Amino acid sequence: MRHPPLTPVVLALLLLVATGARCRTAIAQAPATPAAAEAAPAPTGPLAEILIRAGLEGLPEPPTAVRLLRLSLPPGASVPLHTLTGPEFVYVESGVVAVRVEGEAVVAPSNDSVAPLAAAVAPVGEAFALAPGDQLALPTNVPVAFENGGPEPASLLTLLFVPADDAAPELRWVDATPSAQTLAGTNSRLLADAVATEWPAGPLTVAVDRLALGPGERIPGAAGPVLLAVEAGRFSFALLQGEFRVGRAGGPSDAAATPGASYGLGPGDSVYFPTSLSDVPRPGDRGLLVLLRLSVVPAADVEAADGAAASPPSDPDPSSRLAGSEAPSTPDFPEGTSVLVGRAGVILLAAPATDAEVVAELSAGSELVVSGPPRDGDGSVWYPVTAVDDPSITGYIGEELLAPLEE
Repeated sequence: MRHPPLTPVVLALLLLVATGARCRTAIAQAPATPAAAEAAPAPTGPLAEILIRAGLEGLPEPPTAVRLLRLSLPPGASVPLHTLTGPEFVYVESGVVAVRVEGEAVVAPSNDSVAPLAAAVAPVGEAFALAPGDQLALPTNVPVAFENGGPEPASLLTLLFVPADDAAPELRWVDATPSAQTLAGTNSRLLADAVATEWPAGPLTVAVDRLALGPGERIPGAAGPVLLAVEAGRFSFALLQGEFRVGRAGGPSDAAATPGASYGLGPGDSVYFPTSLSDVPRPGDRGLLVLLRLSVVPAADVEAADGAAASPPSDPDPSSRLAGSEAPSTPDFPEGTSVLVGRAGVILLAAPATDAEVVAELSAGSELVVSGPPRDGDGSVWYPVTAVDDPSITGYIGEELLAPLEE
C-alpha cells in the first residue's frame, strides 16, 4: 500500500505536561522557572488538565466541522482501517488500545514527571500500543485502525476537523464496510460540535483541556475560537456583543444567540464562540463546574507555563467582537409555584443527580408545580416538581430548565 505523506498540516504533537492529578495547575499562574518550580506555592484558580495539544500550519478551509467525540471500546472491540477527510487528534482516557496506521502519524507518550516527552513518528504498518495519557495526531486521509485486546474497557477522546460538506462522508472504510458484528460494542458519542467559518492567521496551536472551576471562579477567556462542553455542573451567561451558538445534549444546536438573552448550560450541552471569548464570571454560590475546552489560537500567543494551558488575555482585543457575561440569576421558585419547561426534550429525573433514573421526557411549555424546596446535587440546583396534567408524574429538574408561568 502506498503511504500518504505527512502533510504540513501536522507539524508536531506537543505533550506539555503529565496527565491525571500531576498535570493540574492554575491557568492564570505565571510561568515558573525550573529553579523555582519546587518552591512554587500551591496553585489557586481554575484547574486545568491538558488532554490534547498540537502545533499546526493550518486547518481545513472553512466552513469546517469541528467535532469532539468519545469513542468507547469494550474488551475485544475494534474499528477497522479507515480514513477521515480532515486531521484527527486522539487522547487515551482509559484502557490500552492497539493502533495501526498506514501512513505517517505523530504519537506522544504520557509521562509521569512534569518534563515533556518528545513526540515521534508512529510505526507504519505495524501495531503499537497507546496507554492512558498518550496522544496521537493523524493527518488527513491517513488510514488508522483501533483494537482493544486487553481485559479493560478503553475510552478515547477524539477531535476532528473535517470539511462541512454533507455530500462528502467524513469517514471512509479502507476495505469493505464492516458488519454490525465487527463493530459490536463500539460506541462513538458526540460531546460537542460546531461549524467554524474562519480561523486565526498563521501557524496555530490546537488544545483540548479539562477545566475544573469552583464557586465564583471565572471561565477563562481566549483570543481565538473556543468550544466549551459541560461535563458536570451548570452555568448561565448572556451575550453582550459578538456571537455564539449553543448545542444541546442529544439535539440540534440552537439558533445564533440573541444579545441580552440569558442562556443556561448543563451536562451534555456545549457552546461555540467563533472568534474569541472574554472571561465569563460565575456566581459565588454555584457549585463545581467541569468543562472540556477546545481552543484554537495563534502559535505565537502560546507560552509554556509549567504545564498550564495557554492563558489568553482576560480582555481580548475588541476586534474579536465577542464577550461573555454573567446572566441574570435564575429566579427562585417557592413551593406551589407554577412553572413551565423551557425547552423540548427535557428529562425529569427521580433524584437530584444527573445519573438518576429517568422518570419522563417533557416537551417545551409543559406546566409543572414546584412541590418542595430546591436541592443541590452534582454541582446544580434541582427543584422537585409535579406535572399539572398528570400528578402521578413527579421528579427533579434543573433550575435553568424552568421558566416562570406568566399569568
